[in-house]
Formats: sequence, structure tokens, C-alpha cells
Amino acid sequence: MSKIILVTKTHANEVSATLFGRRLVRELQSRGHKVQVRQLPREYGLFYRLLNAPPEKLLRMEGQSEEEKGWVSRLHKENPGALIIALHNCGFKPKEGGKPNKFSFTLKDHDQLKFPNDYIVSDPYAIKYPPSFRPQYAIEIPVIYKDPSRGTLLARKQQEIREAFGGISNERAQKLLGRLRPADLKASKQAGLMGELMLKTLAECIVQQILPIWMDEREEKK
Repeated sequence: MSKIILVTKTHANEVSATLFGRRLVRELQSRGHKVQVRQLPREYGLFYRLLNAPPEKLLRMEGQSEEEKGWVSRLHKENPGALIIALHNCGFKPKEGGKPNKFSFTLKDHDQLKFPNDYIVSDPYAIKYPPSFRPQYAIEIPVIYKDPSRGTLLARKQQEIREAFGGISNERAQKLLGRLRPADLKASKQAGLMGELMLKTLAECIVQQILPIWMDEREEKK
């Protein structure tokens, strides 16, 4: 039996990842693992910091705050024998033939990720980060996003980002704008992204790909 900690709400707009975190607890427990979900305090996440940042600070905004790094580091120290995985959402690219009847999953090294190809995908995938990064593993779950409604705080903040970066051609501006797009759960459900098929695929990604690599790495360190 392995102890697994799933980290959610790294970005507050990743609602699908948060919901799957709760469902994965039951699914992984049924497979014999000890599982819990830990949520990043909202004030440490990029979403909250973007909403509260004055325009002049947007250009210097880091993806992971020092507070977030400290929180994750403490999580590792308090749970030395646990596999810690961050759950995230990414954009969805529909497959030909409509609603999927099967999802595949892969494990990618963080250094191999390419923007925007690996940020808009058809299937979920896991990420292995360098040893210095925490958590060392993450899973990207595809979801359908929508633009914020006109006149809302999200829409106004997106406009501030466009103005700060002089448009949206800048890769960093595009990533920040993406962090302020709300997930469309209704459309995601209709597209087959919220059901049991996705849940089983995510569980298998953890059990069949991430867990064996993590266990081998632990053995090598002994």
C-alpha cells in the first residue's frame, strides 16, 4: 500500500482537476492505496495573485510564488514516505469522431514540454519534473475553457495583461491569460471529459506509470 497525496487548487480556475481529486481518493483507495487531497491556500496560487496584482507587477509575475514553494516543501517534509502529485487542467483538443470512447496517457519530462502543443491536448498526461522541483509529478487533465463574461473582474484583468505585454503574441502573456479563463464544466461533461472513463484513465496513469517510477527512485536512494 502506498501513501498518495493529491494537490489541487494550484490554480483556482482548474475546477475539473479539483473535482477529480476528490473522486480519485475513492478510486485509488479501492485499489488498496492510502490517499488524501491537500489544497494549496488560495492566496499562494497564481490565479489569486494575478487578480490582486497592480498592472506594473504583471510583467514580473512568477508562476510559482515563494509561499507556494514553501508550502509544498513543508508538505514533503511532513510526509516523507508519500508520493505527491499535483493535479492540473489544460485545454482540450477534440479528436476526430466526436465523443471519445477511450483515453490514452503518457509520461513526459518537464523539459520536453512545448507551448502551445502540450497545453491543448486530447488525452491526459503526466509530467515528471526535475528533482529540485516540488511536487515532482503532475497530471494534466483536459477541460474545455471559456472566455470570462464582459465587464467581470476576470475580463478586466485579462485586458490589463494584454496592455502590459503589448498584445497576446508574447508566450508568457498567453499563459497568464489562460490562467484567468474559467472552465466550462457543462461543455466538458458533454464532451466526455468528466465521466468514469476519464477517472479510470487518471487512476491508471498514477498506478501504472507514476507509482512504479517513483518506487524505483526511492529504492535507488536507499
